[in-house]
Amino acid sequence: MEKLFFMKGFMEWISDKENFKKVVRGLLFCLTVLAVLMGVIMWIQSWKTIFDFAKADAVIGGILFQLIFLVGLYMLAHIVVIRTGQIKDTGKCRWDKLRILKILAKLTGDIYACINVVLGIAGAIFIWFAGEQAGRVLLNMPFMFIRRFDQGFLGGLVFLLSMVAFGTVMMVLLHISASGIGKFIKISECECGCAEHGKEGKCCEGHEEAGASR
Repeated sequence: MEKLFFMKGFMEWISDKENFKKVVRGLLFCLTVLAVLMGVIMWIQSWKTIFDFAKADAVIGGILFQLIFLVGLYMLAHIVVIRTGQIKDTGKCRWDKLRILKILAKLTGDIYACINVVLGIAGAIFIWFAGEQAGRVLLNMPFMFIRRFDQGFLGGLVFLLSMVAFGTVMMVLLHISASGIGKFIKISECECGCAEHGKEGKCCEGHEEAGASR
């Protein structure tokens, strides 16, 4: 019967700090693979729309958009790899889960900034070349909160500034949240002392080095 009620054992296993880190890193890896695969599928599907454009300028704009979009996919994957490595190096203490939450908040902000800046640059170039036809591709992109945009240089510039501004604001807000979590951890560990290590006024093992690197 105990084998049938396996959730108790699973909950005890995932409560272990190192196992919890492995689960979080594994989920991030799976989500990143899915996101990149979805991006590649959208990238492939967009080619059909681009080559259906009647004007050569619109096709050139679409090609430039696609190249920048690929760079964005690489940037997204690289950001996750970097942040996942930081999760592995969070040290050993009772505040590990909060440290992971801090890193996840930063990761979310980085992703928002990456997606919006890349789409902003690529989309602006696309609009300058293709005009309103760019909407046939842009409006199908993820995180595209702009549903209407003007043609010409001014339309592309407004699109670029709007996307970059939104991505920057989201990144700043999420990084501020991460800093708040980090401040709470620092006060709890370094001023009150860590009960697990019994070192009053000192950070836990590995945290001073990890904190200095971040």
